[in-house]
Amino acid sequence: MTVHAHPHDAVVAEVDGVAIGLDAVEDVLARMRRGPAAPLLPRDDGAEGRQLRRWLVQLLTVERLVEHTAAERGVTPADRHRAPWRPDPTAALELGSVPVAVLVASPLARAVYEVVTAGVDAPAGHRRQEDTEPERRLVRLVPADGGAPQHLGWVRVDQYAGPLGAAIAATEPGRSSGPVGFAGAAWTVHVDEVRPGGVRTADVADLRDAARRHAFVDWIERQRRARVTLRPGFEHPADPHQPDNTHRH
Repeated sequence: MTVHAHPHDAVVAEVDGVAIGLDAVEDVLARMRRGPAAPLLPRDDGAEGRQLRRWLVQLLTVERLVEHTAAERGVTPADRHRAPWRPDPTAALELGSVPVAVLVASPLARAVYEVVTAGVDAPAGHRRQEDTEPERRLVRLVPADGGAPQHLGWVRVDQYAGPLGAAIAATEPGRSSGPVGFAGAAWTVHVDEVRPGGVRTADVADLRDAARRHAFVDWIERQRRARVTLRPGFEHPADPHQPDNTHRH
């Protein structure tokens, strides 16, 4: 039976045994058709229209999962969750369209996201291999004869070999050493500042955020398998067994 052949009071899905009716799907679709995206929406009487309804069923089931989880865990939105949220393109791709739509629309969903991903961190191997920043030093070379200084900028401690590299590595910040020979001249090495190496905080945060997004998607999938029942005709849009599926890998 196709989606549009169901009566308006049909049940499209159940979450924890609680029914979601087709009328809820039609209400959301009616609001969309009154909104700014209306010209982009497909017609009701074709495969794309049926797929849109299936997508809306996914949206409504995730909203219910969020609501039920919040009730079970005593989660309520804080002020930070009420601030508008928009994902960057990478986050949107990692989350997928349904989780993004729920998170954008719902402070409660953002609060639940925070709770269910609270213990997630960036994989240790990625932190070591991809995000280790070497120590850098801000270096000036002053000619021993008093000429104009040469600014090398921020350099790695292993960037220069020989006497110059050894002097850069050994000189304390705010101090100088030398003279040393470099490029056919004698120079005094000044180290104005040192930027310690280690894991870059911003990159660790990015990796942690990505890990949390993946964990949230995994959490949704586990909850769906355990708590959601989809009725015939309202399968996942990418389900290969439903006739309108065009999703291919």
